[in-house]
Amino acid sequence: MIYSYGYFVQSKKEKQTYVVPLSGYYTRRIDGIVFYFEGDKFDRKYNIQELADQYGKGLLDSHEVHLTLRKILPDVYYIDNMSVKPRNNLQNK
Repeated sequence: MIYSYGYFVQSKKEKQTYVVPLSGYYTRRIDGIVFYFEGDKFDRKYNIQELADQYGKGLLDSHEVHLTLRKILPDVYYIDNMSVKPRNNLQNK
């Protein structure tokens, strides 16, 4: 019921972008990423193989998850877009 409601009202809600740390990833059978948002752990399918091959275990330190979400209800979000991007370390320079 909530999923159906969210699907229909999501186009009317404003998009918000959140950046969260990449907590983990896996590349067996199905690729995926693990991250925390507002204290909850999420495990989502995501094609991470190429980045994992390129960065290895350093991927967790060098990349972060960018989430574009639409808030449907107080604690319910619709994922509009999800991507893994290099961390912006320019602010430390």
